Amino acid sequence: KILNSIFNSKYAGKLAFLGGTALRIIYGSTRFSEDLDFDSFALTEQEFTDLSKVIQKDLSLEGLGVEVSTVTRNAYRIKIRIPKLLFDSGLSAMSEHKILIQVDTVPQNFEYAPEKPLLNKFDVFTQINAVPKDILLAQKIFASVNRKRIMGRDFFDIVFLHGIGAKPNFDYLKKNIGVGSASELKNYMLKKIANFDFEELAQDVEPLLFDPRDKKKVVMFREFVGLLSQ
Repeated sequence: KILNSIFNSKYAGKLAFLGGTALRIIYGSTRFSEDLDFDSFALTEQEFTDLSKVIQKDLSLEGLGVEVSTVTRNAYRIKIRIPKLLFDSGLSAMSEHKILIQVDTVPQNFEYAPEKPLLNKFDVFTQINAVPKDILLAQKIFASVNRKRIMGRDFFDIVFLHGIGAKPNFDYLKKNIGVGSASELKNYMLKKIANFDFEELAQDVEPLLFDPRDKKKVVMFREFVGLLSQ
């Protein structure tokens, strides 16, 4: 419903859906992700604030009592809290428990033409802007070894994207990490992950997996990279 609200607003053309939730909704990833992440194209602070009001109004029309707050320092973030929904649905015995959904927008500063898939699920039918999967894969590769805290979910997402036929966008990788070919990428990744504990990283992502057995996509990530063709 939040995506429906965003992409039926006048600000739709300034946003493109990315990240783990995009992988889940658009491509069928089997990893749970709760936040909604977007690339933004010259979206101003005032436009972002106005968008938060549009989302709040639309969710209220759906019968949801929502609390919305915005943060505009550095990245733009909307925090959407839905009180009592867990309690009313019988999922929590505590009426004060709230669902928190975050909408984050961070300019990626990389030019591309967004894809325009049709979203037809969750009682929503609308066209959305989405970051192409070659760039999603490149973003995941970059994030996987450059976060302050390394996260197992990035490695899971890389294997997932590769499994649906995605190839990394080397223009993005060249700009961000100086890697311009498959052979350079393989060598770069093997060097970066040499000392990573993938058993521990698999435990990090396991609670987010629909099937816990899929954690082997992280456990065996080093072997996965080693078998990639150059």
